[in-house]
Amino acid sequence: MPKVLGLDPGFGKCGYSIFEVDKDPKEDTVVELGVIKTSKSNKKRKILAADDNLDRASEIAKKLWKLSHGVSAICAESMSFPRNSSTAAKMAMCWGIVAAIAVRRQVPVLQATPQEIKKCICSDKTASKEAIQEKLNDTYKECPGLVSKIAKGQLEHPYDSLASIITCLDSPYLKLLRNT
Repeated sequence: MPKVLGLDPGFGKCGYSIFEVDKDPKEDTVVELGVIKTSKSNKKRKILAADDNLDRASEIAKKLWKLSHGVSAICAESMSFPRNSSTAAKMAMCWGIVAAIAVRRQVPVLQATPQEIKKCICSDKTASKEAIQEKLNDTYKECPGLVSKIAKGQLEHPYDSLASIITCLDSPYLKLLRNT
């Protein structure tokens, strides 16, 4: 079965999911849910912020490279407008990693906005994170077991990555992928 990597790109916490697409949508499977976490270096080490960001970006790239092995597409929640320039720079680095991996793996990147995700999953553009998680747990019975080791405060990231895949299932590319 073709695999899809779902991402909720972030620099401190990057949510991911691996999803198998079956010819029969009822047989689709969530294979993995997780979070890639990076932390700022200890200020006592006196590392420049730019060097610290490069170390963190490298860590994300290594983990995403492994996760992207054998996938046929990458689906991601599209970037919202960051609150400040520092956050924008870090998000841009994360998206650069995603783009580079997609090019190297020769797979497309499909995106869904937060509003599209909420509408697709809950039929409500104002749905809460909790409502999305509940709906995904109801639809994909393997989810609760896959997230059982993830800290409660980080659950939104893997669920957002999975929700981006589900939202993109209606894209022409994933429809084609389903029929291969």
